[in-house]
Amino acid sequence: MQEPDQRISIRDVVHKIPLRFSSKLHKVNWDDIIDQTLPHINNHRKNTIRHAAGKYSINPVLILSKLVQDQKKISTRFQSDEEFMLSTNSFANELSKYEHQFDALSPKVEISRVEYSLRNALNMDEELMNDVLATCDSILQRHAILEKTGIYKPIDQRDISKRNEDDTIALELPYSNMECWQLSSTHFGALETEGVSDTNGILSSIDFSPSLYQRWYIPFDYLFSSGEVYASHGGKLYKHSDCSVEIVDDATSFSTYYSHLQLNDIIDGTSIKQGHHLGNVSLDPSNSNCKCNYAKKEFACATGPHMHLELRKNGKPESLDGRTISNLRIKTGSLPHDLYCSDPRGRCDLAIGINGEKCATTYTDISSGNITCPVTKGANAGKK
Repeated sequence: MQEPDQRISIRDVVHKIPLRFSSKLHKVNWDDIIDQTLPHINNHRKNTIRHAAGKYSINPVLILSKLVQDQKKISTRFQSDEEFMLSTNSFANELSKYEHQFDALSPKVEISRVEYSLRNALNMDEELMNDVLATCDSILQRHAILEKTGIYKPIDQRDISKRNEDDTIALELPYSNMECWQLSSTHFGALETEGVSDTNGILSSIDFSPSLYQRWYIPFDYLFSSGEVYASHGGKLYKHSDCSVEIVDDATSFSTYYSHLQLNDIIDGTSIKQGHHLGNVSLDPSNSNCKCNYAKKEFACATGPHMHLELRKNGKPESLDGRTISNLRIKTGSLPHDLYCSDPRGRCDLAIGINGEKCATTYTDISSGNITCPVTKGANAGKK
């Protein structure tokens, strides 16, 4: 790749780079850009980049630009695919984490969302910050990304999108209506703040499975299920990796992200309808985590077979609170995985937190008023 021009203005660049992997950016041929930017990496590492971008909903340009700088420095060159995967996921996770921190601090922070997140993820290294942004600018121009995606004007990165109650998308449960699956408590999307903050995040996600207590490699036959997963709504499908896809509804800018799956062979950009068969819950820990080093538990590995479903809007996690999926109206918990909630013998509607207020996730049948409780609390799938 041609050396980028180092004489750039940080502010000029950060104001035209979206932080999130929005629906407009999904339309770009990222495989081609990865091949031209990092021509000598293997397929596993390419898959790692796509998976990290999709999982954390981070603009691939930012991830690629950091990897270009890593390859220039002997101290940060990766000797193994596992090291590459760990570093790539960690950087994407850091960007997502600091964006949440920015939301908590704003308007006290004077710089933009992207600049704040990037500076912190790069440990305030000014030289590295300049190099990464110069590479970003080079990739944007070389592949005409801003022109192709219709992003021409500077982005107001300080704008925190507010929930518009008129925004709706019809969601269906992602499994057959002939089956009865278990639902987890609501939690953060893609673990972006897990282990860092109990409070600073958006409860956008639910885990589903015929059994959330099951061990790896055991089929769901005894539950009369094969773990088939279906699209919760219609839209264009984008494959992020061997185990994750996102379905984008361009009309509303909502999307749903699905992970830990054995995917069907569906071409990127295919328009699908609600109920389209996407694949099955993966029973293999390596495939489920897209080659996560499960044995060493180095980074965010699922602990058992399940599917992760996350609601997003414009590439950002969107709260599930008050939303309806099939006939179930969701009330999110006050903390991810209903942490610090009491457990009054399955009565999640009576669960009380440390502040004395109701705190648990509930699923209310809108036709009968009956309440379904999550089957697990804490880090759920596969644990006793």
